[in-house]
Amino acid sequence: MTHKNLAQKVDWLFTLCLNEQGRQFTYGHIQRATNSRITASYVWKLRTGTMSNPGLCALQALADFFAVPLCYFADGGEYLEQSIRVAHSLQGNGQARQEALRLLTEHANTLSDRALGAVLEMTEYFHHFQEQEFSAVQEPVLAGRA
Repeated sequence: MTHKNLAQKVDWLFTLCLNEQGRQFTYGHIQRATNSRITASYVWKLRTGTMSNPGLCALQALADFFAVPLCYFADGGEYLEQSIRVAHSLQGNGQARQEALRLLTEHANTLSDRALGAVLEMTEYFHHFQEQEFSAVQEPVLAGRA
């Protein structure tokens, strides 16, 4: 895997994450969506490589906007691209869900017993949390029908 610089990573996010019309987001849209935590010109500078050493607040604003982990922007963070791509395509997409499960299984098969145990604990936690969240949402609906 070749290492990407920050400009290449930001550009990749622009090509991956499209707006409702299927177009790339504008720099101004990102500035407005982040409540000016990052300016349009700053985004342009990062994407074009004019600026390559941004502050943490700017990177956090980009991470929040594109819904990626902040560590994606760190040196070597491009290893996350496959999971980011799959996660972005999950919304209501059964095929993407199958790809995500295949990827999870593929990675789990290479883990040590200790690491696999940690992954199992984490998935149990999320499973439990999701069930609680679902039942909390359903209770008022069911109560209204009684």
